[in-house]
Amino acid sequence: MKSVFAILVGGLALCSVASAQTRSVSHSLSPFNQVNVSGTVGSSSFVVDVKQSASYAIDLVIDELIAEYVQAIVKKDVLYLAIDEKAIPSEVKKLYKARNAAPCVLRATIYTPDMNTLEAADKSIIAVYDEFKTDTFTLTMKEKSALKELKINSKSITVNLSDGANAVMTVAADDMSVNASNKSILNVNVDCVNLSLKQSGNSESTIEGNYVDVKVDNGGFSKAKIVGKGNSLSTSLSGTASVDAINLKVASCDAVLSNHSSLYEAASENLKLDLSGSSTLVFDGNPVIEIVKINSSTVNRYEAK
Repeated sequence: MKSVFAILVGGLALCSVASAQTRSVSHSLSPFNQVNVSGTVGSSSFVVDVKQSASYAIDLVIDELIAEYVQAIVKKDVLYLAIDEKAIPSEVKKLYKARNAAPCVLRATIYTPDMNTLEAADKSIIAVYDEFKTDTFTLTMKEKSALKELKINSKSITVNLSDGANAVMTVAADDMSVNASNKSILNVNVDCVNLSLKQSGNSESTIEGNYVDVKVDNGGFSKAKIVGKGNSLSTSLSGTASVDAINLKVASCDAVLSNHSSLYEAASENLKLDLSGSSTLVFDGNPVIEIVKINSSTVNRYEAK
């Protein structure tokens, strides 16, 4: 089922963005369980709240000058909230790009009973204050978009961050997979069985919670801090990737490090080392150490500051 609407405004004098008025619109929508947000006007992007509700709807507060070009379309269970940027007249675009132009108002509140996919781009700002429960959930944030808050309870969660995006999440899951790249930033509080983390570029992550198994496959200039309790930690680090897991309490750690990568860890029982390049491993505790190889690398005992 497909639901389409656009907010139409006519007869507006294009004299000043600073004096432009806003238009408030509410509309019921066809059912959807996926949300996709994108589009900009000048330097402004959507600011969106997602709320759990028994019905499917959207509330919009937007500048009248661009109201005709804001669209909310439900197609194949996906709500697309976007701007038809190509259709905006050049005279209107110039107003929003002018020196001292007021920001374009692009606020939305989305209502849905459930959600299993959230995608955002173009510096959109998203907040999800209600906890959604679903079998699977996929989050994709890119192009400097920001997720201010998300609470999700799911069997399987996939997180994809790129191009300077950032996300703050609270997660309960059986399996959580994270792929972060290109200056993206992740902060998550998690309770899961299996955590898989893959980072590249200048991405950063801070992860705190309870786990059973943690697997880290990081490269580039990435940085990760992992805190909490688990059973095992397995790492494959390259480039100048660094992982601070000194406050992750696990029984065993299998550490594969190369190039100039570094790992701080605190396995209590078993520590397996496969180090090459100019990598560095710092460990805490008194585990039984198995050495596969240590080539041109450094192993030190942790000293608390």
